[in-house]
Amino acid sequence: SWGRALLVALGITVALAALVELYVRNLPGGFVWAGEGALAMMLWVAFLGASMATYEKAHLALEFGQKLWPAGAAHVVRAFAHAVTSACCIALLLLSVHSLGQHHDSWEAAGGHGSTLQTLTWMPLWVVYLIFPYVFAAMGVRLLAQTYTIANKIDEAPKEQLPT
Repeated sequence: SWGRALLVALGITVALAALVELYVRNLPGGFVWAGEGALAMMLWVAFLGASMATYEKAHLALEFGQKLWPAGAAHVVRAFAHAVTSACCIALLLLSVHSLGQHHDSWEAAGGHGSTLQTLTWMPLWVVYLIFPYVFAAMGVRLLAQTYTIANKIDEAPKEQLPT
């Protein structure tokens, strides 16, 4: 009923207000690391999602070439586009390994304490960056395999196509 819904809404509002009051009284500075921690987690989720999309063949692709070339050459154009994308992923893999090494070296030089992030002192920055070499290696290999299968016309359609 309407009265019951109003009481539930009022109860939830009072509970939330009490939680905010407890938070403000006990942690006046708040969680100072929350913003950078959220950004680090967002990087992991986004890049793991990109890797999964490549695995499922649901990734973004350079498709404009398919419209410009004759149908008989479409597989060659698609294979070339995948090869270029794979090469970019492999280049980013090499750069990410170098960057990861630099951040790990600076962390070790500081005695292995804290982070180079401003407020995320409980996690070294190199741990945040561990996602990059894994994802770029996985995507590079997957795209290279797709290049081969597309060029040889043995590629399979993705298992589940979403409507466009």
